[in-house]
Amino acid sequence: AMLAIASFLNGCTHSLFTNGQQSESLNLPSAKEYSKPASERAQTTNADLESPVTASTEPTAAEIDDLWQRIRAGYQLGQEQHPLIDEFVQWFLAKQNTIEKSSDRATPLLFHIVESIEAQGLPTEIALIPLLESGYRVHARSPYGALGPWQFMPATGRQYGLTRTAYLDKRRDIVLSTKASLTYLTYLHAQFHGDWLLAIAAYNGGPGTVRKALGNSRQSFWQIAHRLPPETRQYVPKLLAAAKIIGS
Repeated sequence: AMLAIASFLNGCTHSLFTNGQQSESLNLPSAKEYSKPASERAQTTNADLESPVTASTEPTAAEIDDLWQRIRAGYQLGQEQHPLIDEFVQWFLAKQNTIEKSSDRATPLLFHIVESIEAQGLPTEIALIPLLESGYRVHARSPYGALGPWQFMPATGRQYGLTRTAYLDKRRDIVLSTKASLTYLTYLHAQFHGDWLLAIAAYNGGPGTVRKALGNSRQSFWQIAHRLPPETRQYVPKLLAAAKIIGS
């Protein structure tokens, strides 16, 4: 599982749509009907280093092992079955690069994220969202203006208390951005009548995009996936594939 997680961290660094704009997607070798060309990846600049980041203390090996057990134990999204999930599982498993670097970057942040999720009784699969968004890079910046481990757009960040100045951008703060993301996801969960897959799709594609695909219906994510933008079509299966790898 750790090998798969590390490759997942290394390979998934595209940005979050949260403010009515389309973010970049990965150009995946399989599932070609769902893919589009990859654009510029989130990058770290010297300016990013000006803002302090709140992070957890370095965990021990035993604590790391316990963390992955806690993530698996808190799954709530069920055992979804879809060919695209299986294709993404294979894609992730085929990428076995920069294991130590990626794992080191993820683990300190994950402790706070998992504890926050558990405190609210939310699905622990949510802890994997920053894997897709930033590869757990607190300084990750997309070409569209999204920033931080959860990749908030400026307007959405301000809406959820992640203000910024010339010296400090709270979107990079793991404690504050995690709180904002869980608040936002809880809001989306309520908006879409308790359907977590639709809420997660809306986290990536925006609630307006998902509502447009739904129309007046009460369909599931899989029923409306063909009406969603390519990145959002891929987003939920990617997350479920990561969860499947960790849970195996």
